[in-house]
Amino acid sequence: MDYLFASDTDILQELGHRLKVARIQAGFTQGELAQHSGVSRPTVARLEGGKNISLLNFITLLRYVDELTTFSQVLKRDLRLDPKLIYEMEQKQPQRVKHGTKG
Repeated sequence: MDYLFASDTDILQELGHRLKVARIQAGFTQGELAQHSGVSRPTVARLEGGKNISLLNFITLLRYVDELTTFSQVLKRDLRLDPKLIYEMEQKQPQRVKHGTKG
């Protein structure tokens, strides 16, 4: 799948399919995965059906089907920001108007 041109819905469906494959390869039913992970069975079914779930639940499910290391590839990229860029972005922030106090 070319993720640059895929819709968010298409990507969710792909993630759900991949979780389902990993779950089956790990030997779990949806109910067993739910029981072991603490994520509800309907949540497992929603993700496998290409529906949105919380990122926390997604990470938990990946951990229990032993795919968290695969997901960690996304996190390998070093995302350090240049302090100058941070400063420039902060300068673009709208400043609050200070009103004088009545005395």
